[in-house]
Amino acid sequence: TFDRHAANYSSINHDNINHSLRVISKIVDAYSGHPAVLGLQPVNEPWEQTPIEHLKSFYWEGYLIVKKHAPYWKYIMHDSFRFDPNIWGGFMAGCPDRALDTHIYQAWLDPGSRVSFFANACQQKKNIAAMEQAFGPIVVGEWSLATDNCAMWLNGFNDNLPGFPRLPCKYVPCAQSYMNDDEYQQPGTPVDPSKPIQGPYGTGMSGPVWGLCPVGRDWVREMDPEHGQDFVHTPAEAPQRRDDTDAVISALALKKINAFSGIGHGFYFWNFRTDLDEPHWSYMAALEKGWIPSGNLNSDSVNLACHKEDNGLYQCVSKRDQLENVVRNNVKGCILAQDSN
Repeated sequence: TFDRHAANYSSINHDNINHSLRVISKIVDAYSGHPAVLGLQPVNEPWEQTPIEHLKSFYWEGYLIVKKHAPYWKYIMHDSFRFDPNIWGGFMAGCPDRALDTHIYQAWLDPGSRVSFFANACQQKKNIAAMEQAFGPIVVGEWSLATDNCAMWLNGFNDNLPGFPRLPCKYVPCAQSYMNDDEYQQPGTPVDPSKPIQGPYGTGMSGPVWGLCPVGRDWVREMDPEHGQDFVHTPAEAPQRRDDTDAVISALALKKINAFSGIGHGFYFWNFRTDLDEPHWSYMAALEKGWIPSGNLNSDSVNLACHKEDNGLYQCVSKRDQLENVVRNNVKGCILAQDSN
């Protein structure tokens, strides 16, 4: 039972834990000899409030089950949104075939300039390197090209997190149902273009409106790409001659691949495809748009993508009309960055 006020668990349901371990046993028994199955991850994204000692104990027990009956399988553990060497460093040290899974997204970050997203993407290689040294093999099990929280139902069906999305979203015609045919009609489809957003809702709202569905915002071409803030004030759909989305997201993709491929042990884009035309979350659509490079990921365009960020080749500029404490913290960050180089 989770106590919201104390932000901890007052009791642990061990029956549920034991049930999950039995499921792991059944999966191993069913597929240990299957040539297409290479490993197992016992649970996806246990939330950050999970008591870490109980989670580690569960991971240990699951590992022993897997290695007893499928000794050549890989065993992947999610970091519980706590990608911290102090938590995972040394855990299961010496055990073969285990790796830590982390999910690195920018969709939940506050709005920022393209440069801030570029720097954040390149910074991940340092975080991954620190964890590789402290724990061992790191796999980026999920990442995307989204820089906002606009994608429909990203935070649940007809739901959203409080305060999201941070900026107005772009809307495109909703996709046709792929399930409809002469014998079956999916309820609620096609989306009725004569109706506003329909309930029931969760703590927030996300869904079709007048036949349109929300997708990621466009990036606009700015006079000063290094320090511009036009993205905050422009409409979600950029005017045709000011649309810079292809350039920004292509550069971002190269920087992310640079960060993930050079240090860690693998990375997986989420997702393979989407119903909507939403290339920020669709590998196939991003590939078709040229945002993600095809073929050799060891090219100079990937290897040198973070050269500027890695070497501190940028200027520290303060915006006007900022709070004093914000300016002081930013100046301190610039000084520390300069000293580290």
